[in-house]
Amino acid sequence: MAHRIIKSTFLVLFLSLFFFSCYYSNEEDVYGNVVTCDLTKAKYSQRVSEIMSTNCTSCHGAGLQEAGIRVDTYESMKNLAESGLLLKVLRHESGVVPMPYVLPKLSNCNISIIEEWVSNGALND
Repeated sequence: MAHRIIKSTFLVLFLSLFFFSCYYSNEEDVYGNVVTCDLTKAKYSQRVSEIMSTNCTSCHGAGLQEAGIRVDTYESMKNLAESGLLLKVLRHESGVVPMPYVLPKLSNCNISIIEEWVSNGALND
């Protein structure tokens, strides 16, 4: 009888530890926004051209300009920024083909950097 009580006690303790120690929460809920996005470097020469080169120039560069759009020069980027098309396609807004095409959206940080560059006048800095 005592042996059965001890086994039952251990089983209850084990199950209690198991069920009460497991919970679901994501890192942002627990710690807030862990990764910070440095918008002080939202300049064409420091970040914008790098983001576009990494994610866009294979289809919209010197060798290939899908839909007649080129993003590998400052002049073309400034025109896209001023027209509003650049941010619309990167944000995946309705009425435009989202870019990068059939690939995941750019990170929120990269989009924020480009938004900051555009809001600061899309300068060649």
